[in-house]
Amino acid sequence: MERKLKKTLLILVIILFIEIFIVGYHFEEINDINKKGTITIENIDFKTKVPIKGSEYSIIEIKSNTVVDKLITNNNGKATSAPLSYYKKYKIKQVRSPEYYQTSEEEHIIEIKSNNNDVIFENKVFDYIKDYERLEDGSLNIKKVYMPVETILQNPQLPNGCEITSLTALLNYYNYEVEKVEMADKYLDKKYFYHKDGKLYGPNPHKAFVGDPSDANGWFSFPSPIIDAANRYFNDISQDKKAINISNSSKEELRNYINRGIPIIIWVTIDMQKGKFNYSWYLSGSKEYFKAPTNLHTVVIKGYVDDKIYAMDPLRGHVIYDEDTLIQRYYEIGSYAMIIEEK
Repeated sequence: MERKLKKTLLILVIILFIEIFIVGYHFEEINDINKKGTITIENIDFKTKVPIKGSEYSIIEIKSNTVVDKLITNNNGKATSAPLSYYKKYKIKQVRSPEYYQTSEEEHIIEIKSNNNDVIFENKVFDYIKDYERLEDGSLNIKKVYMPVETILQNPQLPNGCEITSLTALLNYYNYEVEKVEMADKYLDKKYFYHKDGKLYGPNPHKAFVGDPSDANGWFSFPSPIIDAANRYFNDISQDKKAINISNSSKEELRNYINRGIPIIIWVTIDMQKGKFNYSWYLSGSKEYFKAPTNLHTVVIKGYVDDKIYAMDPLRGHVIYDEDTLIQRYYEIGSYAMIIEEK
């Protein structure tokens, strides 16, 4: 009887200890639920491992799919969230990266179980940026850019079609499968010369292509007719792209487009020779006398290194020009240029 009593007491003691443990565990759990922890994001350059300033992030509570915090990294490439509840899961997503960086597609899932929870994001610069350095203020100094705009030669089909050929090269670069002859025949507005009262009249090259690019006696156009041809094409295929006129851009502004990965059609001269203005006509429907550049040419700027410009020349293929000379010819002809961008 005594042995049975002892056994019963032992069982009761064990049950009591188990209950105390369970109560203590739940008490600790309840305590933890009321606790808070933070998430610290660190953003670094994939190549150099230096901190990236100005990246933007969203922290999303997974259960409710609610954005509970938005963060921007500081000079040290870090950002820390507001206090977040223990035992909840959060998704951390990069929503915007600084200029020249590809926004990360990576997402991190964190369950808050400590006072601070660290997560690292790495960003790569865009592929067209081939060399760069980090400045003291955290910005990038781009040293080399190259965009693979493939060569399209204007000859033999378009002996005077450098403009529409340059446009076709740009369209192909943006993955539009179109031919230069189709662009010239279907989308380019062309006007012709005529004589009246012993005077030569001709189109305004700001409004139409002068002559026909497939004709050896054809002339040229400035950006507007080429822009119109591009936008007619985009309208035809229902694409959210547009060609825009960036004429009168400064040297620095042109380089900024290139740094953003945007190739440029630029009006210069054949082989970068000094501009020649030795032909003229009266503009149709007016008394205005127009002096025409007889060695006008267009090329596609697709990058640079130091003071050299990489270009696709419809007469020569891939060429490298001295930047100062190219910019001087651009100014001589009238500072004409165009690009293609998203609407």
